[in-house]
Amino acid sequence: MKKSILNIVVFFWFIFIPIVSFSSKIKRGFEYLSKYDLYQAKTCFYKSLKKDFTVATFGLSKLYSLPNQPYYSLDSAYKYITLSEQSYSALKDKKKLEYKELGVEYLTIIELRAKVSSAIFLEIDKLRSVEVYNVYINDHPWSSDLHTAIYRRDSIVLEQKKKINLAIEFRNFMNDYPNSEFYDEARSLFYFSQFKEFTIGNSVGAYLNFIKSCPNNPYVTEAEDRIYEISTEDNSLKGLSLFIQAYPNNKNIGEAWKRLYQVYMFEYAEDRLDQFIKEFPSYPYKDQLESDLKLLNLKLLPYKKGDLFGFMDFSGKIVIPAQYDQLGFFNEELAYASRDGLFGFIDKSNNVIIPFEFTNASDFEKGRAIVQKDNFFGMIDRSGKYVFPPEFASLDFGGDDFVSARKDSLYGFYDRNNNLRIPERFHEVYLFENGLAKVKLGNNEAFIDAYGTVVVPPGYENISFFNDSLLIFEFNGRFGLMNKSCSVVLPAIYDAIGQLESDRAIVMKANLFGYLDGSGKIIIPMAYDVFPNFLKRAQFSGDLAIAKVKGKFGVIDRNAKIIIAFQYNDLGDISSLTAFLKGNLWGYMDLAAKVIFPPQYDFAESFKEGFAIVEKKGIQGVINTSGKEIVPISFQEVKRQFKDMFVVNLAGWKGLYNSNGELIAPVEYEQITQVNDDFLILTNNVDVHYLYLAEKRIIKPLE
Repeated sequence: MKKSILNIVVFFWFIFIPIVSFSSKIKRGFEYLSKYDLYQAKTCFYKSLKKDFTVATFGLSKLYSLPNQPYYSLDSAYKYITLSEQSYSALKDKKKLEYKELGVEYLTIIELRAKVSSAIFLEIDKLRSVEVYNVYINDHPWSSDLHTAIYRRDSIVLEQKKKINLAIEFRNFMNDYPNSEFYDEARSLFYFSQFKEFTIGNSVGAYLNFIKSCPNNPYVTEAEDRIYEISTEDNSLKGLSLFIQAYPNNKNIGEAWKRLYQVYMFEYAEDRLDQFIKEFPSYPYKDQLESDLKLLNLKLLPYKKGDLFGFMDFSGKIVIPAQYDQLGFFNEELAYASRDGLFGFIDKSNNVIIPFEFTNASDFEKGRAIVQKDNFFGMIDRSGKYVFPPEFASLDFGGDDFVSARKDSLYGFYDRNNNLRIPERFHEVYLFENGLAKVKLGNNEAFIDAYGTVVVPPGYENISFFNDSLLIFEFNGRFGLMNKSCSVVLPAIYDAIGQLESDRAIVMKANLFGYLDGSGKIIIPMAYDVFPNFLKRAQFSGDLAIAKVKGKFGVIDRNAKIIIAFQYNDLGDISSLTAFLKGNLWGYMDLAAKVIFPPQYDFAESFKEGFAIVEKKGIQGVINTSGKEIVPISFQEVKRQFKDMFVVNLAGWKGLYNSNGELIAPVEYEQITQVNDDFLILTNNVDVHYLYLAEKRIIKPLE
């Protein structure tokens, strides 16, 4: 019996030896680790590698991943946690239960692995290296930073491709990274580069070869446009006719026919129209010719009756009775109209050409009109067909035949046929002018060209062109000059920099201003006092500019030579007869400082085109160069808003005088605004009248 009991005791002793050994050595390692006794912890873990590999490698990874200590090594931490994870699955369940007592199980292993991977990413992300990102992507497929690593790698690779800027490079990117978030951008760059490389000669032959070789490239439409533009650039009947014969399948063939018609009809008359029909019997728009002939000389203006609008002719005769809530002017023979809260388009015969189905609408411009449907914008052609579907949060004519558009949060540019020209990647966009557009990327402004290439990178919050090669930029509330590469030419230490005029621009610092030349060099020192609106008023007008020194105004030339001494309390704009303030009264002098009209006015503007606005005792009028009152000095306000005309204001009512002193619009209107080159619109609570500028007569409805 005693022997049997002894045997049992020995048996259990052998069984529990590994557990006691495991518990003491590994457990001590973790205890040392918790006390930050890293040397002892490391010793225990290394001694346990043979018997307790999984938990020992876990402990070593945890030790090596602790920052700010001598053993810190993310490479070692990664090595051991990988070994721990790989070995865990081979453990027996009993062993897994034992390790769980120390807090080591699969979940804690992969949690530590994730932390190590994230720590490694923080380090390698500083390097911004494609090779390093690739290693990380391959070695850490489980990482929560994997998407960021892929994104940053792809971004760097694409930027490298952009520097080379060849179609084959963008094609290689697409092949190498088919799932990249930059794939669409690379594809757009590929198409554009392919287009540029094929058409570098900018000849009709080059564009034809491009269309034949790259039929699926979206810039085929651009190539067709360029063929059209080159073939018809002289806008002659011969050029347009040859284009129609040579390229009957070009997408611009219809436009070419219409343009041929417009060029031919430079004298818009019935006999000329008859001759066009005889010479061009294949003209495809016969109905248009009949309609144009019928409405050849009909010119209409919107009028108001009660709360509704209709159209009248230039005599005031009602042609379309008042029946619409809103009306636009006829543009390209169509006018938008609103009825029951919806917009459509009508012709001069009051036919509904495009149904009333839009929430809002704009005038037609080059065969396109922007419309709104509910909260979205689209664009239609003259038939009412959508060129852009109503799915845009913002849509606008972007200048230079571009359309700016935003579907979600970013803007891009299309052509008028809904071909994406520049992908949507900007936070704000401005109009294209002379082939360039200002855009915002984040909080910084940049300039792009017509192909979306960044001409001026986004280095500062506010930038504007100073001249063709330099830009004004703002930094921390100060202004400087830089070139198109954002290299600083003039540091941002100035309070203001004005626009360049006559090779001179105002520069201001500490309430003093001087002048720069076109190279950004300070050509006239900052020695002049600032005054209200000085950025505009002190600009050079030809060779002269107004300046102020010690509280007195004078005039200088481009070399800072004093032309008119600094002895005046104020000066008007530089003119052959310049207004000046002496004491409390204004008079007029010539550019030799000779007094022409002595001080006698409470206020006076300099003469412009032979006339000047003056004020006495709070009442204004207009005089000519002889001092004669052209507009009586009897109005509360006089403004030169239109050429050869002055808007007068008396007790809130407005009227209009011409430069001959004739009252051509009685003082009975609330607003006088210019509609176009032909008309001013005169409105009050009841009436909408027009001043026909060609005849200086008011048009009002006869009913």
